[in-house]
Amino acid sequence: MGRTLAMSASGRFVAVREGTRIAVIDVQGTAPRRTFAGGVDFAIAGAGSLVVAAAGGLRVEPLDGNGGATASLAIEASRVAPFWGRAASAVMADAAIVALEPKLAATGAV
Repeated sequence: MGRTLAMSASGRFVAVREGTRIAVIDVQGTAPRRTFAGGVDFAIAGAGSLVVAAAGGLRVEPLDGNGGATASLAIEASRVAPFWGRAASAVMADAAIVALEPKLAATGAV
């Protein structure tokens, strides 16, 4: 199983694995605690997108309340890792770079 803890680049959100679920806490206290279905690994990209590597591909959950519904990408991955930086909304998914903004796109193997 993948990581047990992840933090957003801004420090606002912390995600913690709790059994088969992932709990996300807003450290500022302005948003309620949220839980999401887990997967094999997860990371927080940029300031507020939870990326979960699960069966069937990557699932992207917006955390900041500003944007959109859950998105899915048909990219199988066993590990995800964020690019660091407040403005960096991308993850490494095994050997692929996945950009989450301005819109979801996979750039291919590295």
